[in-house]
Amino acid sequence: MTRLAAWAVVALSAGALCVPSPAESQGHSRWRPEERALIGDHSVVLALAAGQDLLYAFTETGIGVYDSRLRRWDLPRPIPPGVYIPRGSPALVDPLDRSVWVGTALGVLHYDPKLEITETVQVPG
Repeated sequence: MTRLAAWAVVALSAGALCVPSPAESQGHSRWRPEERALIGDHSVVLALAAGQDLLYAFTETGIGVYDSRLRRWDLPRPIPPGVYIPRGSPALVDPLDRSVWVGTALGVLHYDPKLEITETVQVPG
């Protein structure tokens, strides 16, 4: 894991929030627009899934995606309302399409980053 990836994992797990001060937001800022985001509380990581080049981090409110080829985090994706992911849930990256599957309280959550689709599949029993 690169130094940047290690910092990003620490920042995500610590719930870090980078927001420029009012003075910086009106004038020159040291952050590029694609580096700025207002995100929710991602201090509790419930599940992780690691593929060849993507790392998915599931929190109580969203899905964080780190692309090691580009060495950057994408903006967090929201988890659909009513979906509960227990802490330590199994999660895996599909090697064919780089989507991710994670166990939920009632079934499985599937997220495809290319199509930006999040779907849930209920598993009986």
